[in-house]
Amino acid sequence: MSTFAIPAPKSPSTNLCDSALSTICHPFISAIETIREVHEYIESCSTITKLALTILAGAVVATICLPLNMAIGAIVVKCISLAIGREKYDAISSETPLYNGKIPSAFTACILCPLVEEIAFRGILQPTTKALVNFIVSPFFDKATAKKIAVIAAIVFTSLLFGALHFINSPNLLVSLPQVICASFSGIIFGLEREFGGGLLESTAHHMTNNTIAWVLIQALESAR
Repeated sequence: MSTFAIPAPKSPSTNLCDSALSTICHPFISAIETIREVHEYIESCSTITKLALTILAGAVVATICLPLNMAIGAIVVKCISLAIGREKYDAISSETPLYNGKIPSAFTACILCPLVEEIAFRGILQPTTKALVNFIVSPFFDKATAKKIAVIAAIVFTSLLFGALHFINSPNLLVSLPQVICASFSGIIFGLEREFGGGLLESTAHHMTNNTIAWVLIQALESAR
């Protein structure tokens, strides 16, 4: 005689947790699915349309991510101000501002730097790091797992190194730290676009759009003073 196991009913608290987790995760899952569908559609287009839509995708992602990036920067500045005192931080910022107080030209900030940085970091360093990590971990994991580890390690390493590069924008580490953290966050998005989105073209379009919007905002703030 066969027996049937009756599943134990979930407690109300378990159901509540599952419901809350589903509610929290649903927007992110939907967003990822939408992004995947968009890129699948782009891939099916003609070459010229594909190029145009990939650039547009990068610009759209930049516009969406920039407010979050600015919020992260503001939070970092607030934390530093609380740690050392607002007046002291303002004094340090005045003495050693970013770029020595000289805003880079539009060409340098919006075109040259994004292009060079994307070629160097996402075009060369990220795939090189991925290949190296994959080679190192392959003997210890199956092929699929090794590939996932390599992708994650490459994106994280490249993003952190990209962020650290921005320490050169000010001789004072506290002044450049908010930009370093924001750049590291942006680097992760660039890396994801490079790996799973429209490749180097999309990450470069994102980077250029991000810097252009930021440059215009800085110019507007300087003019308002």
